[in-house]
Parts: sequence; C-alpha cells; structure tokens
Amino acid sequence: MSLAPSQYTMNISSNQEGPFKEALDRLPSQGVFQHSLVTYRYHSGQLIKETIVRTYSSNGDYTDGIKSEPIGKGSAV
Repeated sequence: MSLAPSQYTMNISSNQEGPFKEALDRLPSQGVFQHSLVTYRYHSGQLIKETIVRTYSSNGDYTDGIKSEPIGKGSAV
C-alpha cells in the first residue's frame, strides 16, 4: 500500500541532509521559467510570508528575488 504525498513524513535532524535539501539541489533549470520557495514565519508577533524566487532567462542566466508580505497576527504552534 502506498501513501499519498500529504500522508508521508520523515523526521530528519537539522544536521542531516534529507529529501527537502536533496530536492532543492536537484532542481532542473533547462526549460524552466521560474522556481519559488514560500516560507511562513513569525517575527515580532507578526506572521510573515516570505517568497524566494529564481527566474531564468533564455540564455541560462537567472535572477534571484525575495518578497516579504505581512499576513497578520497569529499564534505560533
């Protein structure tokens, strides 16, 4: 029986490489327009949505950018 992706978890300590780092290291760039990574974090009691974007040009070069958006107050889990 296989698990759906949303049901699969793996606990890896912060000093070990895991599937997330492996996936980031293997991201393809050929034929890709853009990659993005979204992180939600609390800063001074405010929930912040941080989006990191890498946009590729046709010559293989790329531009990185970051955008931070305040979402509102919330409670940390």
